[in-house]
Amino acid sequence: MNEAKHAKFGMGASLLRKEDNAFITGEGCYTDDKTDDDVLFGYVLRSPAAHARFKIEDTSEALTHPGVHAVLTADDIADLKPLANIVPIKQPDGSMNATRDIPILCADTVRHVGDAICFIVADSVAIAKDAAELIEIDFEILPAVVDTEKTLDEASVLVYDDGEKNLAFTHFMGDRKATDEAFNKAEHVSELKIINNRLVSNYMETRAVHAKWDNEAGRFEVTVGSQGVFGQRRVLASVLGLELEQIHVMTPDVGGGFGTKVFVYREYPLCMVAAKLLGRPIKWTSDRSEHFVSDAQGRDNVVTAKMAMDKNGKFLAIDVDLIAAMGAYLHAYGPFVPYLGITMTTGLYDIPIMAALIRGSYTHTVPTDAYRGAGRPEAAYLIERLVDQCARDMGVSPDEIRRRNLIRPEQLPYTTPGGWPL
Repeated sequence: MNEAKHAKFGMGASLLRKEDNAFITGEGCYTDDKTDDDVLFGYVLRSPAAHARFKIEDTSEALTHPGVHAVLTADDIADLKPLANIVPIKQPDGSMNATRDIPILCADTVRHVGDAICFIVADSVAIAKDAAELIEIDFEILPAVVDTEKTLDEASVLVYDDGEKNLAFTHFMGDRKATDEAFNKAEHVSELKIINNRLVSNYMETRAVHAKWDNEAGRFEVTVGSQGVFGQRRVLASVLGLELEQIHVMTPDVGGGFGTKVFVYREYPLCMVAAKLLGRPIKWTSDRSEHFVSDAQGRDNVVTAKMAMDKNGKFLAIDVDLIAAMGAYLHAYGPFVPYLGITMTTGLYDIPIMAALIRGSYTHTVPTDAYRGAGRPEAAYLIERLVDQCARDMGVSPDEIRRRNLIRPEQLPYTTPGGWPL
């Protein structure tokens, strides 16, 4: 790279941004801005219960409500595949974890507040909401488990009746024998329990999708706020059983993504199916409250960590036990998030030995997935909190315990116990 280019694009150098003027003057173009004269609007009827068996008694009154064009249930879309987990995790016995995928519409059981039951298409969102009130559903409310730490207890309510417990997967990283030996000879042990709370993205632009079927071309045109059109297209093609060439995905301006808009959600294939069925464009836009019960959420794990130290506070080994709530289903990259975080457990500290156990658990909550760093912030929070605890237990300052244990320049190149080269 020549000197001129380095000055322009080098680390810390200013970059000329061309897009800001449109955004600050209200000239941005977002998914919900896309419309057509003959567009129809979709609305998802969602579960008010965290766990329930249900039976749809009657949809005829909703279907005949003025302005309603379609009411779709699970039976109407039985040919659609569920939204599948993409990254399974290798377990200690060498097997890959089983998965519980997300049904596009639930058939007879809902497993979190906001689980999708029906899709109504109407002339307006208001009409669709009115029609949803006319759908007769009989709910049998069941016990639910939402406490991450208790979900693996023997007495815990089961998320799936055919499962022995709520364990979604197990993964171990490190050396258990060497870790135990290091703790046995340690002069000091510090321990810390952390609850890394669940959170919601809450981006400025809620999710939205506009789907149109081009009968002559034999393909869909899908406009969606996303973090990658090619990934969206691959998943949609799999769900609908189509070739990639039959789907054209477009993403205009996006008002925040934070990882949560990487994924395909139920409303996208639902709008596509309705668009082909009715021969008209279909648009769905999430409202702010709906976002809290329909979009993948972040984190939600409970972790106990211990650090073994010698008499001078030098770190000898770290032992981590982490329970990560996956929610009611395994979302696209859900299990990979705590796995990725665990690889970074030791941070920038010279901790030669590690034992880290992850257990993913099912809960009656919205599924979790990648959000703002996907496991990395959780790892940084854990190790820095634990190091602070070590300082308190040793009676030294936080900066002093770090001075004693940070990886030194002369140790580079350095490979962490989680496999990262530094």
